[in-house]
Amino acid sequence: MQISQRQILAALRDQCFFGIGELNEAIAPLIAKLNDKPFQKLEGSRNSWFEAYEKAQLLPLPSSPYELSTWLEAKVNIDYHVVVDNHYYSVPYTLIHQQLDVRLTDQNRRTVQSGQTSRCPRSQSPAGPVYHVGRASS
Repeated sequence: MQISQRQILAALRDQCFFGIGELNEAIAPLIAKLNDKPFQKLEGSRNSWFEAYEKAQLLPLPSSPYELSTWLEAKVNIDYHVVVDNHYYSVPYTLIHQQLDVRLTDQNRRTVQSGQTSRCPRSQSPAGPVYHVGRASS
């Protein structure tokens, strides 16, 4: 980190940028120069080290992007609904009186019971989040 600060940030310290794209254009050649610079005590450079030792160890990216979520607990009411943020969400009637884990996300909602996942309808609230509802681990 210290090397990149000295080589990149120090070189750009007197310049003014008006957008992230403009900043990225200025940083790109400096990163390439830093990565091609030979090591002082080892043979090769950062690029050659990456190609020889690290590239083969990389795993492919996941098929879906990471989804930020928040987990809560909710108890299923007698009418087989859980209340989360003043919204009612139905779950299978067999879960009445059970404590569930509720996963709040921006995209999907799923019900998980005994390791099986089933799709739930999207929230009717256009501005509100969508919820994942699942059985609590106990």
